[in-house]
Amino acid sequence: MKFKKIAALLGAFTIASSLFIAGCGNTGSTQKAWRVGTDATYAPFGFKDKDSGKLAGFDVDIINAIAQEEGVEADVQNLNFDALLPALQSNIIDIAISDMTISEDRAKSVDFSKPYYIAGNGLVVNIDNTNINSFKDLEGKRIGVSIGSTGAEIASKIPNADVRQFNLIVDAFLELHCDYVVSGGQTMNPSTEDMVAAVKEVNAKNVIILPNNSNIVMTAQQTATILEGEVNVIVIPTKTIPQGLSACVMYNPEVSLADNIAEMEDAVANVKTGQVTFAIKDTNIDGVEIKANDYMALVEKDIVACKPNKLDALKVCLEKLVDEDSELITLLVGEDVVDEEVEEIESYIEDNFDAEVDIIEGKQPVYSFIIGVE
Repeated sequence: MKFKKIAALLGAFTIASSLFIAGCGNTGSTQKAWRVGTDATYAPFGFKDKDSGKLAGFDVDIINAIAQEEGVEADVQNLNFDALLPALQSNIIDIAISDMTISEDRAKSVDFSKPYYIAGNGLVVNIDNTNINSFKDLEGKRIGVSIGSTGAEIASKIPNADVRQFNLIVDAFLELHCDYVVSGGQTMNPSTEDMVAAVKEVNAKNVIILPNNSNIVMTAQQTATILEGEVNVIVIPTKTIPQGLSACVMYNPEVSLADNIAEMEDAVANVKTGQVTFAIKDTNIDGVEIKANDYMALVEKDIVACKPNKLDALKVCLEKLVDEDSELITLLVGEDVVDEEVEEIESYIEDNFDAEVDIIEGKQPVYSFIIGVE
């Protein structure tokens, strides 16, 4: 019996484009440096210089000029576009500058500068394509868009369009035969309405939802209740992305729905999860001394250490999670991790643990590493 799977990812996905500054938090003249977030994947506005490896571009030049005028330094950090507003709202950064459209929804939670660039939207098709000449011609077509882009917002309003949004963790689920990925909004949690729409979109009799976040489990269960009698929705209460990935790996289209559920639930039960993220303030939690800008090592929901170096924090997680029965380590690498660090940690795992390692370039914001051990 064939069925469909939906994964709801923990992510801060916003609808944006164009070119503006959004700022909040303490950016007064008493600060020595502004923490600035930008998405350096959109030349000429933001990119990494090939020779120096430093961030460059129009947005970087503008914020550096403003900082110089104010007599402060601009510490510009490269973040995924969809992480900028959540990072701003959680006081991880002070300013976001990255070709961002001013919208009513965003203006409710952040302050915008006056616009410094006016941009439009257009279509680009193959030179031999004579069927698509306007946005109206996209009705009923499959459209690929970047999560959090203005293109995604426009595409969502095109009648009967099959809109596919992508980022790298999403791609990992799609490669594992997940049929639809629901991405959250600025609150990082998709709504019940989002879930219901996704279930209807896949158009299947049986649908399995993998929430991949403890905060989304109830939303998924409410979706099942709403669609009762219309679609057979089964919620496997995955609480982390590694659990969701492990569940997807066990999916077998040749066996029954009941057998698939059993195998996927067993896989989830055997996954241990860790995370590495940076601290935003000095504090003490459960006896662990935490300093701002150091890296916290989390095992399941517990903070077990705080280290100045993200790799040292990761090693603590691995030492807590991996035992003699562990067979597979899945490592989702965040956007702030460079190639040299990936190579170092891969060598460390091979030298210290008797388990296979699967490294996925997740490019997720906020979390330098997400670890799954099974």
